[in-house]
Amino acid sequence: MRIHNRCIASFAISVLVLGIVPQYLHAAQATGTITIEQQSPNGIIGEWILIKPGNKRTVLRQKTYTFDEAEVGNYTILIEPPAGSETTIRTFIEQDLLKSVKQPQTSFMVEQNSHILVRIEYVFTRVGKVGVNSQPPGVEFTLKGPNKFAVQSVTPQSYNDMPEGQYTVEYQEIPDCPKANLISDKLIVGGRINFNVNFECEGIKNIKQQQEYEKTLEFITTEIDGKKITFSDVPTREWFAPFVSNALKTGIMTGYRDERGTVTGEYGPGNDVTIAELAKIAHKIANVDENLTRSRTVNLRAHGTWFEQYFASAENLEWLVFQDHRIDPGRAATRGEVVATLLQALDIPRNWGKGNVFTDVYRRTQYGSSIETAAADGIVDGFRDPDGKPTGEFRPDKAVNRAEMAKIIKNAIDIYLGGKLS
Repeated sequence: MRIHNRCIASFAISVLVLGIVPQYLHAAQATGTITIEQQSPNGIIGEWILIKPGNKRTVLRQKTYTFDEAEVGNYTILIEPPAGSETTIRTFIEQDLLKSVKQPQTSFMVEQNSHILVRIEYVFTRVGKVGVNSQPPGVEFTLKGPNKFAVQSVTPQSYNDMPEGQYTVEYQEIPDCPKANLISDKLIVGGRINFNVNFECEGIKNIKQQQEYEKTLEFITTEIDGKKITFSDVPTREWFAPFVSNALKTGIMTGYRDERGTVTGEYGPGNDVTIAELAKIAHKIANVDENLTRSRTVNLRAHGTWFEQYFASAENLEWLVFQDHRIDPGRAATRGEVVATLLQALDIPRNWGKGNVFTDVYRRTQYGSSIETAAADGIVDGFRDPDGKPTGEFRPDKAVNRAEMAKIIKNAIDIYLGGKLS
């Protein structure tokens, strides 16, 4: 036994001499996590002090901060709230509300592997509004105010629920323009201060928003999908501009979209209207719901396309142009096809064809009665020579471009629908 004990003692000494410490001698430190977040209706936050075990302290002014390895023990957080605000502190443990106090301090305990969330909420009671503007818009600025508030943005901006006190705006210098002076004003409870500066200098032409504003004067601009879109290929000076603007505002036409479905700002006034586009336009102007048709289109070229349902509906409604089940959806629609489809979609009675309205439209001309009806109603007109005199031709087989289509749409809405879509 003595030999055995001696061997054990020798082994223990050797382990200590070699610096090998058994793992059970080191116990892992027990920790949890603490997240502190500040919420404010105007973005203004205060400063907090976290008092940790051992009276160690952390002082920060951040919206969110996390202590990933907070030692177990008691904690106290002290808040220096923004001037003019009331403070509520809510303490959560594992998403469950532990307590809520309406004062700028609270205490809590961190246990092993626990997650504590301290949410500091500010409500401002003595507030007003602050606006920052410029002419032209699009000028960068820095706004400073009480509670060390500072924000950088671009005019125009409006800030609600701002605490009373002194505010100062510094506008960024614009190249080739005189620098604007600092502007200060005092906000009182329930009041509003509005900062504004007018720039009249060469440099404003380089401001992005000024360039966009000038584009809206030069080109047609309308709202699509909740965004202002300027169509750079539709100058306001062109004859077709008001017709395109109307077609866009009514939603009958939207311009081209990219692969993600985003409007590109290209209308394509000189591009031909396709048979597929004609199907959609006719449904839109006549307020026909294409999804009421349950059967699938017979035209195999329309399968799996964005216009498949429009084709199925047009076939079901027996629109003449779409009775040809092998028609190419991508080919240009003719003037005769456009007129016939719109009149049929709107259920307009046709006159008997006389063959004496146009020199190239006869009684036997396909869609002739629709053409003569539309001409008599003022929806379409024949061609004119360079001097503006009628040539007598209608050219029923000629393609219709998107500018011409916009004018036909406007005429149809005014004459057949009383100026309003149903």
